[in-house]
Amino acid sequence: MGESGKFSLINLGEVSKPANVLIEQMSDAVGGVYHPFQIRRIARTEAKIRAVARLKITELEHRAMSMSRLFVEEAKKQENI
Repeated sequence: MGESGKFSLINLGEVSKPANVLIEQMSDAVGGVYHPFQIRRIARTEAKIRAVARLKITELEHRAMSMSRLFVEEAKKQENI
């Protein structure tokens, strides 16, 4: 019973290094397979963000043009008076 106290499952020391290397290599392999999908997903998201930003700019331009048109109309009214 005194011998079992020396071997602990928590402290594996050098035995755990090959397991860590295996896990890291498997993680790299899965990441390598998923990488092209990730790039496409990021590109789609960035395109959506740009489209929304452009839509907001277009709305702003439209409002600015409406204000400009109102100023021109008011100036014409004032000239006519």
